[in-house]
Amino acid sequence: AQEQEYHATLERSLRAGAAILEAGGASEEAVEAAVEVMEDSPLFNCAHGSSVTMGGQVEMDAAMMSGRSGAPTRAGAVSSATRVRNPIKAARISQYRGVKVHGVV
Repeated sequence: AQEQEYHATLERSLRAGAAILEAGGASEEAVEAAVEVMEDSPLFNCAHGSSVTMGGQVEMDAAMMSGRSGAPTRAGAVSSATRVRNPIKAARISQYRGVKVHGVV
């Protein structure tokens, strides 16, 4: 029964991302939408379903990176977030407020 719930949530996640791509949306939007579905589910160890720290607090991380060959890469991340519902949204926002990444090691 729980395995079916996992599969159903993953299917919703894939469909959310695919719908954006099929409508001509950006890949970053599709990734954000797909991850958001998992973050909103208690089944996955992210956002809503996150594990708690030894201190009893939920701390969430998320990162997003995008770029094309020969072009600067944009990266954004949040770490130890405690007051956001969807850390992937915060990571995507920070992607456009941060420093451009010209090389990844």
